[in-house]
Amino acid sequence: MPELVDASNANPASVAVIGARRVSRPSEVGRPVTVAGGAAGSGATFTIQGVDRLGCEEPAGRGAGAQRWRRLLLLVYGGGAIALIPWIASLYRAQPSNAVVYHLAVLRVGASAFMVAGMVATAYWCRRDSHLTVLAGTFTATVAFMSAWFAIVTTSGARFTVALAYGLGMHLPVVVVCIWTVRRHLRRLGTADEPPARVAAFLAIGAVAFVPLIILAALGAPSSHAAHHLGLMWTGLDVFELLGMALTGWCLWRRLPILAVAAALTGTLMLCDAWYDVVTTAGRAEGTSVALACLEIPLAVLSFAVARIVVLGWPGRSRSAHRRAASPQAEEPHGGVDDVEVGRRGEVVHVRYRNQGDRRQVLDQAVG
Repeated sequence: MPELVDASNANPASVAVIGARRVSRPSEVGRPVTVAGGAAGSGATFTIQGVDRLGCEEPAGRGAGAQRWRRLLLLVYGGGAIALIPWIASLYRAQPSNAVVYHLAVLRVGASAFMVAGMVATAYWCRRDSHLTVLAGTFTATVAFMSAWFAIVTTSGARFTVALAYGLGMHLPVVVVCIWTVRRHLRRLGTADEPPARVAAFLAIGAVAFVPLIILAALGAPSSHAAHHLGLMWTGLDVFELLGMALTGWCLWRRLPILAVAAALTGTLMLCDAWYDVVTTAGRAEGTSVALACLEIPLAVLSFAVARIVVLGWPGRSRSAHRRAASPQAEEPHGGVDDVEVGRRGEVVHVRYRNQGDRRQVLDQAVG
């Protein structure tokens, strides 16, 4: 029988760990749980109940409507990934190796502006300890990587050296910090740990430092120039999109908690593809680029909507709640534990206390 090692009071900042294997199958819902301590008293036994709610281990929900949407999304992302395979093969054969790229100043300024906006959003949501940090961090890391990818792959000679140095010195640190921030936030789900204090400051300072570089790029970039290795650049971008869609479909199918990251990654790649394709073309090719963007932008919006729905189902956490919990004035008379609830895959446990206004305490569950 699983045992709650600590179920102390109705404090939203406190954490309890179930010292037993994870409840991961529907057949295990209904198993009794023994509380080893806390307001309910030692030895109190309660029954694990399944709840129809979104959680970090139940991103797609469990109702009939949620199942239909899940199947539709699986069709969209799985079918889209399969459809990209022949498109990538034909594009690689048809795409010329060298061609003229237009509106280079607009391209660079726009990509840098998107990255700076993502850095500011990541710093803001990280400071507020919000789950939207995952979406903003994924967006920023992807935009920074794609900016460096385009600049490095499409240049040669002295320009290649400058682009490589700029990508490694400016874009790579942004990618690393954002990935680390997202990973750390995912590992802190269901706990009362504080967010990393220096990440917000680093991203804010970096965003300010990029502003003069954006101005220099706008003033110094030519209106057009000959780009190299375009076949590799566009094929690589489409391969990234294929991998993002395949990963999103896999996460939907397996109900993995990283669905939010995969969907945000796919949405950002779609936006980058639309931006680079529309801005860098002119003449007859511009109509084809706009038509492709009309497919890519709705898919990007859908991907961000999926990611947002997922993070809204994660256990909530805020600094103000932690401060209220730590304040002596916030103490209330404690009743017993009314019931214990877990999602179907059992990663997160919720305890509802009597006489607490149905306040819920998020408990982190150890994986046995």
